Amino acid sequence: MLETVIQSLFAQAQAQNGRASTCLSKGLWLVADTRSARRTLVLFRRVGQPSMQEARICAKYAGFKAYAIAPHGNKLVIFEKE
Repeated sequence: MLETVIQSLFAQAQAQNGRASTCLSKGLWLVADTRSARRTLVLFRRVGQPSMQEARICAKYAGFKAYAIAPHGNKLVIFEKE
């Protein structure tokens, strides 16, 4: 299910202005960004922070073969590597 949600989020981002977002259970927000050559996924919560484990799981289901996770304030940004 998560794989389907993330893949459709990236498809929606490509169809729109390059960004799309959705809220998963337990208040975890995902923002897909396709404006650059590499896809980017941003995880955040309105209250609290996402965990590194959640970021790794999302990267796996996004189909990222190689990626980097960087904290940015209360968000985690997952960059797809080439």
